[in-house]
Amino acid sequence: MNAPKPHGLDRKLHLNQVLQADRHVIEGRPYRNLFEMRTIKTRCWLGLLQRGVNVAILRHEAFLADPKASLATLGAAFGLQAKRPYKKPAYIFDHRTDWEERRAHAKERLPYNLDYIRSQLDRELEAQLGYDLA
Repeated sequence: MNAPKPHGLDRKLHLNQVLQADRHVIEGRPYRNLFEMRTIKTRCWLGLLQRGVNVAILRHEAFLADPKASLATLGAAFGLQAKRPYKKPAYIFDHRTDWEERRAHAKERLPYNLDYIRSQLDRELEAQLGYDLA
């Protein structure tokens, strides 16, 4: 759903509307579920690799595990130098109790949901990203 002030537009026009970025890129409809959105958006991002543009695909967990090394690798790949040392943005990574509670609940439910999750994802696509859905 839209943020409270989407792009500075009149909130009344966009309240409780699906963001354009959260719609199927070809059909314009809302995605059926989070897994369909992941698959379609991943295909779109990987498709950029075939278009001769400068693009890097980076796994989120790789960045979180070592942000400095990830940035150094990206910089080296594109011939870029950091203007200043990496600083972890506190506003993004603040500890939030409600997130921790939801994360704990999701981890508790994960064994019961794995079959469904796996059935919704494209195994070949996930393998291209280095994920093993076995």
